[in-house]
Amino acid sequence: MADRASQNLSNHTRLDPPFHFFILPVFAISLIVTIVHLVRRPGLHSAWLVVFMVAAIAAIFKIRLYALRVQDRVIRLEERLRFATLLVRRQKL
Repeated sequence: MADRASQNLSNHTRLDPPFHFFILPVFAISLIVTIVHLVRRPGLHSAWLVVFMVAAIAAIFKIRLYALRVQDRVIRLEERLRFATLLVRRQKL
């Protein structure tokens, strides 16, 4: 455990292939297609598709951020539990 490399930004970031290489490109391309559709055929339906795509992209980012926040909470809880056990052991000695 003592020989582990220190954590920094270059070795901490991870790519989630389904999210970064499938979901985001599909939604980005869909947004571009709906904007082109709105420009070529202006109308209420085309405008609503653009609004819907923007809302869908916002939703996938919010869903991703919720998962990351939960992960951060779990990490902080784990750190607190480790400190608590270390401090209890220290007081007994």
